Amino acid sequence: MLSLPRITGSEMFLTHVLPCDFLKSRVRFYRIIHFDFTKSPEAVNRVKYYRPRVEHCLQFTPFDSEAVDYIHQKSICNNMAVFGQQTVLSQRRLGSNFLNFQVVFRPGVFSSLFRVSADEFTNQYWDAGDVLDTEALFINEQLAGCASYDDMVKVVERYLCRLVNRIKWKAHPVSAIAEHLYQPLARSLEWYADQANLSFRQFDRAFKYQTGITPKDYRNLIRLDHAYLLKNRNPGKDGLTIALESGFYDYQHLAKVYKRYTGYGPGEFYELEKKAPERSFGHYEK
Repeated sequence: MLSLPRITGSEMFLTHVLPCDFLKSRVRFYRIIHFDFTKSPEAVNRVKYYRPRVEHCLQFTPFDSEAVDYIHQKSICNNMAVFGQQTVLSQRRLGSNFLNFQVVFRPGVFSSLFRVSADEFTNQYWDAGDVLDTEALFINEQLAGCASYDDMVKVVERYLCRLVNRIKWKAHPVSAIAEHLYQPLARSLEWYADQANLSFRQFDRAFKYQTGITPKDYRNLIRLDHAYLLKNRNPGKDGLTIALESGFYDYQHLAKVYKRYTGYGPGEFYELEKKAPERSFGHYEK
């Protein structure tokens, strides 16, 4: 059982939980992040530079919320949020008792869930109350009263099961291709367009509708994420090896993609990563 500890001082908990069988075709996993800084609020850095990653999320924050900063936008703060594909760096400032429960959806689910093109949510951080039914408004209250993380999963899954039961959904071929692209060394985009019996222009348009971004951006972000995690797991590994194992042509290609989506080079971003809140507790994203 993933018990909900009565943590004291500055502590954290981070885990990924797989969904029930009924939701596996819609949900990739749940991400639960719990920080408690209440005993020493100034002792640990509470700012997280959140890199672009191929995710569409529904997020619940039952206790202290986070403030999200985008370039050229004021801070956004919602206790229940929906955010689509991100292609830019965001800065997130965590509350003192911060518990974040994220539902990470599979590609294509957003477009059917909200009956709009997924690019309506690209680089957006919406108040979930504006797009979901009134039942969702009570989820945070229920999560705050849970005695364990397992209980939180049950609360969210009960809601999601009722939600998807009301929606007719059939996976688009492009959504299946997006799943294949999670492998950084996947086949060429032209090959996938041909497999879907689409011209590349049709493929590009359908892909953007289902995922919020073009297949080229999607593949770049998959590879960028792989390189980021590979560096976290192997700090001493050289940049060229990381680039090649992540599907880039060479280190210069990796650096160019890093700069495009984060504004930083690989080394600069790794230095930011070493200051992330979870690093203070000996944790890092793997």
